[in-house]
Amino acid sequence: MSVGPVVIELGVRTHEPPAEPAPSRPALARHLRTAVTALVVVLVLAVGGSAPPPGPALVEVAAPPTVVMQHELLVGDRLYVVHPPTGRSFRRTVTAYDLTLGAALWTTPIGVEIRAIGPEGEASLSIAGDRVLVHTEDRTFVLDSASGRLRASVPHHVTGGGAGNVGLVRETAWSFAPGASGSDATVRVVSGATGEILHVTAARPGEAPRFTVEVDGVSVRAFDLDTGAELWATGPVTAGELLPGEPPSVAVLTHDGVLEVRDARTGAVRHSRAGAVDGSTGWLRVAGDLVLAQTGSSEVTAYAAGTLETVWRATLPGRGAAYGCGAVVCVAMVGRSLLIDAGSGRLLGEVVASGHLDSRGGHLLRLGPREGELDHTVDPYSGRPLVDLSDWPDPVIPGDGSPLVLTRPDRLPDRAWFAAVEPGATRIQVLGPVPHRVSQCQSSGTHLACRTGNGLRVWTYR
Repeated sequence: MSVGPVVIELGVRTHEPPAEPAPSRPALARHLRTAVTALVVVLVLAVGGSAPPPGPALVEVAAPPTVVMQHELLVGDRLYVVHPPTGRSFRRTVTAYDLTLGAALWTTPIGVEIRAIGPEGEASLSIAGDRVLVHTEDRTFVLDSASGRLRASVPHHVTGGGAGNVGLVRETAWSFAPGASGSDATVRVVSGATGEILHVTAARPGEAPRFTVEVDGVSVRAFDLDTGAELWATGPVTAGELLPGEPPSVAVLTHDGVLEVRDARTGAVRHSRAGAVDGSTGWLRVAGDLVLAQTGSSEVTAYAAGTLETVWRATLPGRGAAYGCGAVVCVAMVGRSLLIDAGSGRLLGEVVASGHLDSRGGHLLRLGPREGELDHTVDPYSGRPLVDLSDWPDPVIPGDGSPLVLTRPDRLPDRAWFAAVEPGATRIQVLGPVPHRVSQCQSSGTHLACRTGNGLRVWTYR
């Protein structure tokens, strides 16, 4: 609230004092200087007093109604919500809400009609460029984020997306070795995702068919996110990961240890490196513009994602798994994590932790022993703990590039607190409380969205 000038009523003058002689010039100058100084002080105080005080850090905004088993995704000032089938629509619907306008932008029905309303299967949302991916039990629907138009429907769970208009599907590849069998009964093993007959075996009457089932790696398949058409597929391989940058590409590790970079749209091999790892025990991960290939748990090699040129090779002092965590490479080991320079492979430091390290909101975090619990922010170049987060153990799921937002319950049953740690900050900024018990919170750079006891609520924060 603005504070205006203060007026003190002195009453009406009823007596004129006798005139005083005019002061001398030095006295007059002194009185003028005093008056000007006093006037400046009054003006400064008036200007300072008229500035509006800071507003509340959390301001609740309009939010859509909440129903049981809905799913939502917060991105910037946009909230996407999957609503389950109802007696009126019999289909799932996806709605995009503009939180700045407080209005729904579009609603799109997806899937087939379900007349018998029962327990809803899992659904989730993700963003791939200007597309919204809606993942249901056995299908991915691709919607245009601006209009809600259904672009494509893929009969698989698209686990990767955003590289151009290509989505990646990775399915477990199984191998079957039949055991003793007769010819009087037949059993067919069918893929639940594709309907493909994977194995047929026979057994004698009254005898269960006997065969061995083994995991034979993964099958990598690429799909056009604008048409749903399958672009290419591999046989069983060890791993396949989308790579950042343009043109879009995919890193594939074959069973015989060949590391390949394939064109994401055609599947053509652009670069290959034989003997990168042991194909039977190796694996790969993408860390920024590096491909990390690891054999067993003792040696890690970093390759440039675009060319597969060797950037560095590091021998680990024990069993561990390397992965990207922000600006550095982390290696999870028993009771500790190593920090490796992403450019040189040089050991930077180590962090003693019962949990592993993660990168969120511009910070490297040491996680606590409970799943998802936060412990400290960590200096990525030394492993030194920076900001103690133990009083704020509950993280908020962040959108890409948003600050680290924290929450914790209050002693009062229906109140929760929020705080933020901006990138590069060395202390926690407490945002304040909200009069609700919250759960399943998400954050963007501008908004917070949480489930509460009586619905979904959204706040702006600053």
